[in-house]
Parts: sequence; structure tokens; C-alpha cells
Amino acid sequence: MNSEVISFFYDFNCIADKCRNNCCKAWNLIIDEETATKYRDMPGSEGKKLRSKMKKSGDGTYCLSAPFGKCCFQDKNGLCSMQCEGKGELLPKVCRLFPRYTVSYGGCEIGVIDLACETAAQLFLKQEGRLEFIPSKEPLDIYWEVKEADAPFAETLKKDLELILDRLWKGNGKLWKAQRDILGHIYSEHLLLVRNEPIEPGKIPFDTGFLEERFAEEIPWIIKERYKEVYNDLPLIPVSFINEIIYAEFSDWYLITCHPGSYKLIRAYKKRFGKLYEKEADEFFNDKLTSLFEKYTWLEDKLKSYFSYKLQMIYIGASIDYYLLEPVFMALVSEAFLMIFIVTAAESGDEITLDRLSELISENDRLLWHNVSFRDRVMQRVRDKLF
Repeated sequence: MNSEVISFFYDFNCIADKCRNNCCKAWNLIIDEETATKYRDMPGSEGKKLRSKMKKSGDGTYCLSAPFGKCCFQDKNGLCSMQCEGKGELLPKVCRLFPRYTVSYGGCEIGVIDLACETAAQLFLKQEGRLEFIPSKEPLDIYWEVKEADAPFAETLKKDLELILDRLWKGNGKLWKAQRDILGHIYSEHLLLVRNEPIEPGKIPFDTGFLEERFAEEIPWIIKERYKEVYNDLPLIPVSFINEIIYAEFSDWYLITCHPGSYKLIRAYKKRFGKLYEKEADEFFNDKLTSLFEKYTWLEDKLKSYFSYKLQMIYIGASIDYYLLEPVFMALVSEAFLMIFIVTAAESGDEITLDRLSELISENDRLLWHNVSFRDRVMQRVRDKLF
């Protein structure tokens, strides 16, 4: 069994009560079947107490109850009462492992770190350049085991990902130019996949030539229009699209209850930029980002690292479920949100230090990646507006 982890996997240590945004709130904490069975079978008052914390979801799985967005095990000091009482082994596996995420498929084990944890985001930002996987020091505690994985397909995607990361890190020009090229490449792969045609790493170029030759009638607006010369210096996802999501999807009550850090940022965004005309928003935010890149010379590389790491995580998932295009669009939307958060924070007077950026990444990933129904709605908007 080949076992690998992302390079900073073993550097993580929970900082407990020092955490500014702990993982015991605003989460749907899924109870894995092993833990659910343990709760159901446990006798006495302890078993009864644990069973009372189980909440059945619409899909038949169980979650920990979370009144007012706060985990039922969270104590008055914001800590996990189960950990404090030495009963950590009774927690669901997701709680025991987070922010580590481990999966077993196709003869290999992979371990990554979720950047929704602020301490993990800080560790991530200390890394330089393109992240690599290293051999694990010990057998991994597996969160998700896939028994019938397509090993040849996983190997194909692994080779293709290396080519994509080469384009991202070795190519010239701005980050979003590389993102356009990568999206054209991945969209070509998506169309091959839905036709059950083979993907051959190295044979799909990083431009729209292949798309125009093979699938001229199926190129979406977001690729066809944003590839034009007028957009060469602008981020791929339009600011107006992110603005639409902000106003349509986030109620103040939801943000205040579950994401107070994001609420402050979004409130500041609306106050400062809500009256921009749609046509000027792209150039306005691009000018602001360009100024920030000049002031903080390390910032564009960190955004490149963020997108690069998202691709590495997405390709692990695609090796299992064959979903590639939609998660990549979600990564592009996520980075567009992060850019808006960075500009908003800077315009509000914040210095964009690595510590502040780790806060923004953590807030961003909590808000966008850990709410399945929200992601589904965003992807429906992508299909409706960008295609």
C-alpha cells in the first residue's frame, strides 16, 4: 500500500483554547457508522446521553446536534467537553481527525490538511511554492475508504495533475491567465469523460484550440468570452458573479450565527463596494489587487499556492468519483471570494500579513467548502450564468 501525505501533514497541532475560530461551531458534524453503532450499543446513562446528541439527516446519516450553530459537546470555554473529559475516542471520526482528511483508494492512502482550520492555514502559508506529497511516517487512520476504486484512472489523473501544476508554476504571466489555460484543458477532459473517451496526459493543450476543434458548439460563455484579449489581465470569475452570490445566498442571520468573521467582511464589502457598476467592478478590483501585489510581493504566489493546493485535493476526489469540472469551478469561485475578502480587508485598513491572510483563508473555506447545499446552489448559478 502506497501511503503519502501533504508535506506539512505532521506539523499540525491543535492550539485548543487559543484558537480564534474553533471547529466546534457552524459545522454539520457527520457521525460515521462505526461511531453511530458505538453510541447505539452503549449501555447506561452514558449511552443514553450520547444517543440524545444524534440527529438524523435527510439522507439517513447521523450528525451531532448543533443548537444555534454550536456543537452539543462544546463547553462554556469553547472547548470540546469530550476531549476535556478524556473521552476523545467517543467522538465521531471527523472530529478525531480534523483538520486531517485521509482517504484510501486504488492501492494508495492519501492524507491532506483542510485549510478551514486557521492553524492549518498558517502552516500552509509557511510553505514555499508548489506543495509536494511525502511518504507517511506511519499507517494512516482512514476517514474514507473506497473499496472499488478505478486505479488506472487514478494514475492517469495523477500524471495529468503534474502537467497542470507545471503549467501553473512554470508558465509566465498572471495567475488568472494560467487559470484560463488550465480551465480550457480541464473542460476538454470533462467533455472526453462524459463521452467515455480516454484521457491521454500530454495530448490536450493548455488553450482553447482543442476545444474549438473538437467541441466548438459546446464551449461555455465563461471560457469563450473570458479568453478574449480584453480580459487577459482580469480574473477569470467576474466580480459581478460573486456579488450576486453574496446578495442572494447569505442572510445576515446565517452569517452572524455561523460565520461572524465572514459577516464582518461581507458587511464591509457591501458598504464600500456595493454601489459599483457591474462593468467597472472587474477593473476596479483588478487595480486594487495589482496594487496589493506590488505592496506585498509574496501575495500573488500565496494565491497561486492556494489554487494549486485546491487542485491537488480536487484530483484526489476525482480519482474516486470522476467529478472534475465542477470542483475546479468551485475552486475558482472560492479564490475569487478570497481575493474580494483580501481587497475588502485592505480597504478597511488591515495590513495583509501572513497571519491576517490565514484568517481570511480559514473564513473563506469554512464559508464555501463546508456547506453542501450552498455548494450545490453555487454550482447551479455557475451552470445558469457562466455557461
